Amino acid sequence: MSHIAVDQGIGSLAPYLRAAERAAETRAVVILPGRDSYGGLTDALIKYRETITERSQQFRGDGPVVSYLPSVDGIQFAQRLSGGWLGVIASTSGWLDGWARYVAAIDAHTGEKYPELSLAAREAIDEIDWSGNNGWPGRKDQFMVRQVRQGVIHARSVGLSDVDIYGSMVALGHGQKSIVRLMRLIREL
Repeated sequence: MSHIAVDQGIGSLAPYLRAAERAAETRAVVILPGRDSYGGLTDALIKYRETITERSQQFRGDGPVVSYLPSVDGIQFAQRLSGGWLGVIASTSGWLDGWARYVAAIDAHTGEKYPELSLAAREAIDEIDWSGNNGWPGRKDQFMVRQVRQGVIHARSVGLSDVDIYGSMVALGHGQKSIVRLMRLIREL
């Protein structure tokens, strides 16, 4: 799947979107956080395209998807729905930077790929992911706290930030509540 992350708006995404629609021979589905035109900002994007919200979980598709200002749940829904191409229109500050690095996204504004995670960084993320396969525990489960601590120490030793960890866990499908528990554990280490 080719992921595109955009921090400059719809205009930068347009050529990528048109190419993806031509390749898939279908129009993209646009996922919005709510039923709003955002002051007309999305008019050109949604013209002639089906729009759904992040709450439209029953929708099934297999073509290109554009997610506008996604939440954690919204980006995960878009990932599941996407049939080979996913465009994201959002500010790439915070967790979305970590997500973009994990999925090896392209910044449509610059045409540059986000810096990919090294093999050592992916191994550190895998350690943290494994320790959270049933959701991250509270402080009382000392065995799992040690597992998380080892993974975080490894992640930091290879240059990963908390943003990278958070975004990677989003890309791997962990729920927001679970990731918040993980981040609380990390802050307490």
